[in-house]
Amino acid sequence: MRRLFTALKKYMILLLATAVIGCGSGGLSDPPSSSPTPTPPTATTTVSGTVVDGFVAQATVRAHRINADGTRGDSIGAAATTVDNGNYSLNLGDYAGPVLIESTGGTYKDWATGNIIAVTSPLSAVLSNASGTVMVNVTPLTHMASLRARQDIKVNKIDVAAGIEAANTKIGEYFGVLDIVKNVPIDPTVANSAVGVSQTKIDYAMVMAGIAQRASAGGMDPFSLVNALAKDAEDGVFDGKQNGAQLTVAKTDGSTTNLSAADAKTTLSANIDVFQKSGTNASAGEVTSTILTSLADPTNGGVIFAKPDVPSGFTVTAVSPTQINLSWSAVIGATGYKIYKGDVYLKSVTGTTATDTGLTPDTDYLYSLSAYDGSGNESPRTIQLSATTQITAPPVPVGLRVTALSQSQINLTWTASAAATGYKIYKGDVYLKAVTTNAASDTGLKPDTRYCYAVTAYDVSGNESARTTQLCATTNIAAPPVPTGLTVTAVSDSRISLTWTAAAGATGYRVYKAGEKLTDVTITAAADTGLTASTLYCYSVSSFDALNNESVAGVRCVPQR
Repeated sequence: MRRLFTALKKYMILLLATAVIGCGSGGLSDPPSSSPTPTPPTATTTVSGTVVDGFVAQATVRAHRINADGTRGDSIGAAATTVDNGNYSLNLGDYAGPVLIESTGGTYKDWATGNIIAVTSPLSAVLSNASGTVMVNVTPLTHMASLRARQDIKVNKIDVAAGIEAANTKIGEYFGVLDIVKNVPIDPTVANSAVGVSQTKIDYAMVMAGIAQRASAGGMDPFSLVNALAKDAEDGVFDGKQNGAQLTVAKTDGSTTNLSAADAKTTLSANIDVFQKSGTNASAGEVTSTILTSLADPTNGGVIFAKPDVPSGFTVTAVSPTQINLSWSAVIGATGYKIYKGDVYLKSVTGTTATDTGLTPDTDYLYSLSAYDGSGNESPRTIQLSATTQITAPPVPVGLRVTALSQSQINLTWTASAAATGYKIYKGDVYLKAVTTNAASDTGLKPDTRYCYAVTAYDVSGNESARTTQLCATTNIAAPPVPTGLTVTAVSDSRISLTWTAAAGATGYRVYKAGEKLTDVTITAAADTGLTASTLYCYSVSSFDALNNESVAGVRCVPQR
């Protein structure tokens, strides 16, 4: 027991000594000293590559963001200048994401002719995700894909990266060249340049050389042809047009010529073959034969994308209480269009207009539209647009009467229509005027002339009824002239005689005494009897015809004896 106690005592002394030593050196009572957390290095994106259409020297190369609508965004980092072999390198800093590489200016040696060509408009390429160290080569084919991708993003409202990937892939597939962004074509004018390199790089060069050969054979400016072909690709179909508008190519003699639909098909195939068999091709390489046969295939419609673009210019307009009209712009490659009402298919049409009838008045309707091609490939739909059918128009006015009042005026009357705030008068088929009562007149007309009228009713919203049946009236024939030479003579203390000169066309004369009708006569004289002596009397005479059209009357006064 004593041994156990002694052992425990020694152990406690040892433990206490250890604790004291720990305190003296900071030990357990001090927290461990903290060191700063290392900052990870900032990731840097570097884009390098070659500008090739022939190798472009002294071009300015810039990187840009791509906006969500496909348009070119802000520049990223500093610009670079290509060296003689077309190489460039850009530092994009910490940017990562879709990028547009654009090259402007510079010169290159044309592969078909050996001429030095000035680059007069941008060449571009797009990459879906620039991050770390990446290669982006800029060529006529990448320029085609760049324009197509940006239109696809804009028109079809697709994701930027997805649009870029699709365009780069489809342009490469069309020309039989894999990965048009990362592969660099050989220079086919350099001896044995095809030896020991991939067939893809040879194919790439031969396609581009074929474009140069086409320009040479057609007397075209080679870069103008490149630019026209890129614009041709923009709408997804090689047909010589950009969104339906004919493209032209500048010629070396200063004139222009239309870009042909065959310039990216059979004509290109023939010119690739001409180049590769010419002495200018020093590379010892030839294009893959299936590229020639594919481009020359008579069934090749120049279609890059398997589905048409979304229709643009879509409008929806209510034209009545029961009808809505739809219209849009034609889509390249589309053979028809599908109309959707809400989310339900309504019908298909082949033109660029459609109507939806039998609708409920004062009701909202939603529509969208897609395009489809001959193989049934359907584009995405447009955004939905709405229109509200008009309120039901007032009923057609009834009881229309049209009456000639004189040789220059016709009066109209009708029964008022329920809910109408006004009425529109039509003379023949031409709008005449609007009134707010159920009567109107038309003045300043020609004598003895037939005029026809119809009336509609409209409400406070401008909804107009159908027209009444036309009714017609003929203005009166012109009245005879005013009688002339009127003389008034007191012949006794109770009698006054009147005489005048006959009026052409008159069948009778009306005598007025103090403005009141006295008598009608058929001769040019009249008498008034039973008068009071020493009294002033005034008379007037008018003429009238067989239809009782009456002239105005002059006044003469005479004192009675």
